[in-house]
Amino acid sequence: MNGLTDVNDMWWAELTPGTTYRIAFTSKGCASLRIRSLRNPNLEFGGARCNGYGTFTPGPDGGGRYAFEVVAPRSTSTASYRLQIARALDDDIGVGVELANLGRARGALSPSGIDAVDVYHFDVARTSDVRLRLAQPARTSFRLALLTDSGQRLSSGDAKINRELASGRYVVAVTGGIGTPAGKYVLSLVVRTLTSTSVALGGTELVPGAPLTIRAVTTPSTGGGTIDVQIDRFDPLSGWHFYRIVHLRAPTASLTWTPPALGRWRVRASFVGTLGFSPSRSEYVSLLVAKPIG
Repeated sequence: MNGLTDVNDMWWAELTPGTTYRIAFTSKGCASLRIRSLRNPNLEFGGARCNGYGTFTPGPDGGGRYAFEVVAPRSTSTASYRLQIARALDDDIGVGVELANLGRARGALSPSGIDAVDVYHFDVARTSDVRLRLAQPARTSFRLALLTDSGQRLSSGDAKINRELASGRYVVAVTGGIGTPAGKYVLSLVVRTLTSTSVALGGTELVPGAPLTIRAVTTPSTGGGTIDVQIDRFDPLSGWHFYRIVHLRAPTASLTWTPPALGRWRVRASFVGTLGFSPSRSEYVSLLVAKPIG
């Protein structure tokens, strides 16, 4: 096209009411696209300038032939363009394709063509730590967008998204910038239930040489995993010093330990996490080992 000698091109396509179509437009030289129904030529249904991608669904009073007018930029230089129209597939609209927890979805995008967006959905049964990862070739620039199924945008990223999400259904879109290189990708999902870990001692004061019971609990029940019980010792001159870590079996465990010396001690329990359950850590619980004063 040329702003002086070839100012516009006209195309038409037969569209069906209730059917969603993908429309991709790219232009070197920044041409523009306008869309109109031949039933009502004065009503414009959108378009694009330079580059654009979107979906369009004719309503109950629509359908039939639609005109696609490409308008040249206002310059004497030549502008080339590419216009593509295709029916939307399951991974292009709505909540898309199901993405299983701990699973991987392998796909491909061709943003310079008609395939610029892939859509997936996943469910969160209870408040959880959610991790999305996108692996792609170095030459591509695909991005992630996380939304609720009602359309509220929550987060975005080029390689990963980490969010704490409440119970509900969520949508994640893999998108490519219009005109950018095509490529394959791998999208992975990990949904881990949030946990809470607590630690309790058999007492807060202990006489020298007496044994102490330490009990650690992680909820909800994880069915396995490891709880690390960390014991620290206090030095009045230099503060707290690490003493030892004991590895216990989650979700509920206990041990009997005899402090080796007088002074102040503290204990903390940490659940290290599993594929299905997120890590958590308790507050410190303090202990004084001393002879009675007086």
